[in-house]
Amino acid sequence: IFQNKNIASSMKEGAATGIARYLFTGRPQANQHQTWKDIYVTYWKSHYKPAFFVISSYFIYRILAAQSSGNGRLPMILVMLSCTSWLITPIFFSPFPRWNLIRQDLHEFNGFITGGAGTVEADIP
Repeated sequence: IFQNKNIASSMKEGAATGIARYLFTGRPQANQHQTWKDIYVTYWKSHYKPAFFVISSYFIYRILAAQSSGNGRLPMILVMLSCTSWLITPIFFSPFPRWNLIRQDLHEFNGFITGGAGTVEADIP
């Protein structure tokens, strides 16, 4: 409701003054479903990129610690829980999490991740 009022107020002010002051914060409207692809694109910098960096750093740590027979290796359960929550909370708290929408989003997101868009040399400017 408040986001709709914010957008409406910005539209009214923009039409009157010619200056657009509304800034998209990444939060979807409460009555519209946001697909997993939209969530991924929106939260890449704030959630997914840091989580992938920490997870890959943790796996490098595990590989290096395994060379010394695992002596002194820490389990880092809280680090892994934090990374997992970084990855799943945008999806978990998205509007309208219905089973049929989850199946549809999973199918579309899989096509987005495994698709070849942007990998062909002609696609790159």
